[in-house]
Amino acid sequence: MFSRKTCYFFVRPKQKYLELCVFLGRRLEASQVRCVDQASKSKLYHLIRITHRDEIEPPITDWLQEAYAFSDELSTPSASKSTTPEKQTTTPKRKSAQQPGEVPRNAGPASKRGLEKQLARVRRVCTSIPGTIEKLSHGEPTFCTLKRVFAMFAGNHHGDGRIAAWLPAAPGVQADLIAESPDTYFRPPYVGASGWVGVELSKVDDAQLQALIREAFRVVNAKSASRSSGTLATARREQADRRRLKRNL
Repeated sequence: MFSRKTCYFFVRPKQKYLELCVFLGRRLEASQVRCVDQASKSKLYHLIRITHRDEIEPPITDWLQEAYAFSDELSTPSASKSTTPEKQTTTPKRKSAQQPGEVPRNAGPASKRGLEKQLARVRRVCTSIPGTIEKLSHGEPTFCTLKRVFAMFAGNHHGDGRIAAWLPAAPGVQADLIAESPDTYFRPPYVGASGWVGVELSKVDDAQLQALIREAFRVVNAKSASRSSGTLATARREQADRRRLKRNL
């Protein structure tokens, strides 16, 4: 959903629940909020999980209205360029050490030539995998199979200055990579909470990039196979139950 030109929330339907990503200028403290992280200099994104339709009521609707008003204010020409989250405005500005894997707050803009060059590298590896589909998701090239995304290109996302690829990873891999090489790997917004890892494309060569993307494809392919196997096993059990029922009748 967009307020003028700024996205203030979006929805990701899951199999067993609905996930909202809401952009606010302050940090929410509520049981529905699963994760909070920095989306830009002025906004924090909140992952909110809804498991029942009765949960879509105040305060969630109040948060959406607040996000709309806040994003609308930021998108107007008269909005101050120095607008920052509530937590930052109430404390004096001071320099602090950047945490490993943290998105740099004052990174410079990425060049168009650099974006095109790095996107071409990611596209070359992804399209070499049979069955890959490229599409735009949130304005960025995204690569997927018929069922799952296995690579996302992020070119200066929300002005963070990074030219990167966001890749799904096996459990525990994200933390290990960031600890091993924090200048190359980082925790991306939105999907970082699900274990995805961000890769600074300028810091890896073609062989490393290919290995990382193919491993990401293997991870999502294994998840799809596991889910399909579980669905097939359930169907077989149901068929066996129906046959037993017919025999007993």
